Amino acid sequence: MKMFIVSLMFLLVASESMACSCGHYTPSELISRASFIYAGTAIKAERIKGRGVKTTFEVIRNFKGITSSIEVVWSLGVGFPGCGMTYVIGKSHIVLANNKKQVSRCSGYDEYYPAKYDNSSRMDIAIRGILKELRKNDKHNQ
Repeated sequence: MKMFIVSLMFLLVASESMACSCGHYTPSELISRASFIYAGTAIKAERIKGRGVKTTFEVIRNFKGITSSIEVVWSLGVGFPGCGMTYVIGKSHIVLANNKKQVSRCSGYDEYYPAKYDNSSRMDIAIRGILKELRKNDKHNQ
């Protein structure tokens, strides 16, 4: 009986960790796949039963797609265990969303900071390389 419980626990943990398999995409590929990309500060998050987490952002900088000053994205956590995207309220993020304004860990993500820090010791906070890639071709670099 003990062995059965241990085996069951192992299967549950293993299936949870494998449930969100995205493959490996380069920052450039993630950017081309996204319908909306912007830098925004997370100002509110709500868990909506049966739908996931709704996060509201104050948009700082638009990179792709038409965005307004306030945007909402839905995390695809429901039905996709381990794939849900979590944002820190009060922190600035690069948001990459699909055409339905849905996000997941597979969408890609990065932290946002002003361009004046690009050549400083703070460069290491761009954890995924997406912000650096966006700025490479940005004529209106901020």
